Amino acid sequence: MARRGPKKQTFEEKKAAGKVFDADEIVKPMPGLSKIARAEWKRVAPTLHRLGLLTDIDRTALAGYCESFAMWKECHKILQEKGYTVTVHQKNRKGEEVGTYYQQRPEVKIADMALSKIRDFCNDFGMNPTSRGKMTLPGENEDSKVVDMLD
Repeated sequence: MARRGPKKQTFEEKKAAGKVFDADEIVKPMPGLSKIARAEWKRVAPTLHRLGLLTDIDRTALAGYCESFAMWKECHKILQEKGYTVTVHQKNRKGEEVGTYYQQRPEVKIADMALSKIRDFCNDFGMNPTSRGKMTLPGENEDSKVVDMLD
């Protein structure tokens, strides 16, 4: 009986189709990242790859981290310039002002959400002291900690 499904591709065919990346390609920023996200990628990707924590299948997760970082940074800049609240003027049906109140800027919530995502990605990639202490390098024994590599 004939084998079902498409023929399995060789490594060379997968690489030609852009499905496999070599070491130099892994650390290059993914296309479509914002300017801030690209800069963050260039800052962290080489170190993560050197430690064995970034492979071709991890690129999407790292892109998510970088875009979350960019979102947080942009919101933080707006909040620094404009403050954390906005004045809302209440008007009646005639259009006359009847009062004012202060409301939290939307950027506060967006920045908080982005920072939460950043924390999650940092835990996944060993980018904080606590998560590094719990990790071992790929291919290493349990006694070899990532923390030792960074010292």
